Amino acid sequence: MCEDAIQDIEDIFQDPAVLRGKTPEEIQLLAVNQPLLKTLELQLDAPIIPSYSLGGFLLKTPICELTDILVGLGLWMEGCYELVSLFEARYRLGKDEVELAVDVRNGKLFKLTAYSGYRGRLFEKIAIAMRVQEAVEFLN
Repeated sequence: MCEDAIQDIEDIFQDPAVLRGKTPEEIQLLAVNQPLLKTLELQLDAPIIPSYSLGGFLLKTPICELTDILVGLGLWMEGCYELVSLFEARYRLGKDEVELAVDVRNGKLFKLTAYSGYRGRLFEKIAIAMRVQEAVEFLN
């Protein structure tokens, strides 16, 4: 693990620059070794951490921990929800910036999807709706 390890996963959401210079493997390792961040609000500027988090939400979070943010969807909060298959429920948050997918068998968040309104970036460089050519240039 690197010498300048991130002290707390919340550091990433407060200052995405802490990811600068780290390889994707180092970022994933740091994320896996951090305690779970509990958040109840959509963070459109939060960095995208592969296989871990997006929008301030963490994969494998039980849906019961997200009740406060999900209960008003389509009523007093922007967003919607639907049962898309026998075992998958999807929740669209905000103005369709982020989608959460929950496995109804175990009640855990298993997929996070960002859409065009999402402002967070992958590795501080790659943005949603960016052309593939631009993203490849950033990675080189």
